[in-house]
Amino acid sequence: MWKTLHAIRGGTMERKYESNHREMPIEQVIQLTWQPKEQVPAVAVPRFGGPMLFWKSSLHSLQEVLDTFGEDLKEDELRVQAHPHPILGALDFQQRLEFL
Repeated sequence: MWKTLHAIRGGTMERKYESNHREMPIEQVIQLTWQPKEQVPAVAVPRFGGPMLFWKSSLHSLQEVLDTFGEDLKEDELRVQAHPHPILGALDFQQRLEFL
């Protein structure tokens, strides 16, 4: 997300938010897009194996990075389109953060 945000700020990427899910809460987007027993896309599946405790610890360690990103993100950028999600499609930064 940070890479996308800085590309938008730097003018090397333009994001116009064209989505049926514009300004919806993420819960509503999920209800409209996910099927029962939805499978994780292959790109999102952990590839290294390992016990659940390892993955829990790894994800937890990213909290500070996520907090810092939230501090860098300006209020008027929340509804700018971020990179698309493989199942949910086009999302804005606020929806992406709600999803996380």
